Amino acid sequence: MCGPSQLPKSVNFMYTSEELSALPLNTATKLPEKLPDAPLPPHHQDYSTASQCTSSSTSVLQPSSASLSTSVTITPPGTGSQQTAETSASDAVRLASITTTKVSQSGMVCSVCYRGRATVKQDKPEPLLQCSHCQGNIHPSCLGMSSEAAEVALTYPWQCLECKTCSVCGDPGGEEEMVFCDHCDRGYHTFCLDMKGIPEGQWLCMECCECAICGTESGRGDRNQWRHEFINNKFLHTLCLDCAKI
Repeated sequence: MCGPSQLPKSVNFMYTSEELSALPLNTATKLPEKLPDAPLPPHHQDYSTASQCTSSSTSVLQPSSASLSTSVTITPPGTGSQQTAETSASDAVRLASITTTKVSQSGMVCSVCYRGRATVKQDKPEPLLQCSHCQGNIHPSCLGMSSEAAEVALTYPWQCLECKTCSVCGDPGGEEEMVFCDHCDRGYHTFCLDMKGIPEGQWLCMECCECAICGTESGRGDRNQWRHEFINNKFLHTLCLDCAKI
């Protein structure tokens, strides 16, 4: 802070009595007068202008009768509902076709392992057997079926275990008395073949067996009457009618 001797001599401090009474600020005996608030501008409302604005806004919000008559289209009764029904019907048909396609594609999997037809098993692709009754698919190896039996099963209307019927009487019942051919997987009731029980070991039906003596596969007479010979309830061989008489 500068002392009196350090101030320049040319500086002349001259204050009026009004100014001195207001200095310094912390000990002032007279505070400066508060400036009056500025007067608000006069407010005038033009009722004609306001009415014009109101009418203009109303005309904008409410379309004229001419525009209404141009934009509105009268639809005959029932036409819209009929078109909607036709559209819904066509959409339903298209959706049904898509759903059927998806089901048919997704259905080509094994019902046991849930793999497709190109699944590699035993170092080679394995086909799917399709049941002629329920249209189910299954790999032969998932049934414990040999590849030779699977090749034969593909040549006739094969049936899965749940749909299997007797090849003689056509009855699906009596599953506990049904025997299956190890070569073609056809099913037969033991009582339809006059068999005493389920044979042990490998067994071949009349469609697949051959006479153990003459080697014929057709023989004379009904093949269902060929004789199956067993030893200790184990299948031994089959004889045709001619050879069975020897």
